[in-house]
Amino acid sequence: MPAVCLLGVCLLLSAAVIGHGTATAGELLTVSGERLPPTLNPRFSELLAAHRGRPLLINFWASWCDPCRDEVPALQRLSDRYRSRGLAVITVAVADQMTAAERIFAAHDVRLPLVDDREQTISRAWGVRFLPGTLLLDRHHRLRLRAQGVVDWDSPHVARQLQALLKTLR
Repeated sequence: MPAVCLLGVCLLLSAAVIGHGTATAGELLTVSGERLPPTLNPRFSELLAAHRGRPLLINFWASWCDPCRDEVPALQRLSDRYRSRGLAVITVAVADQMTAAERIFAAHDVRLPLVDDREQTISRAWGVRFLPGTLLLDRHHRLRLRAQGVVDWDSPHVARQLQALLKTLR
């Protein structure tokens, strides 16, 4: 899997390029609320169905991506903080070996759902071309926020963005 990591963002060189606006690395960008295409990945489809009616944060990452590994513990903290407000966090390991991804989760005591996207079918279909990449879906599972690169999930600015958005997503 060819990848280049620059300025805290791992670029997937073989990923399809689908335009969804451009954001600075780590910035949450508001998007139009489009529906994302269905996925043929049974585990991912099962998780989406299990969280129907709830907002979802989906993080695309890989164990071979240094910035991605650094972001993993913050995703668990984010999940712990916002679970009671209805937000679910799902992670997708892109072009990765699941054993390596599971080792990273175990090392950081991360208990988030982990989906195998070794063949990049989900990430390509959903327009994720940088790792880490994050999509925030509303309770109808329409795309509302997108980020490329590491997001500081513990920052007050991001907390304000998420709180404001969660009020409108319920």
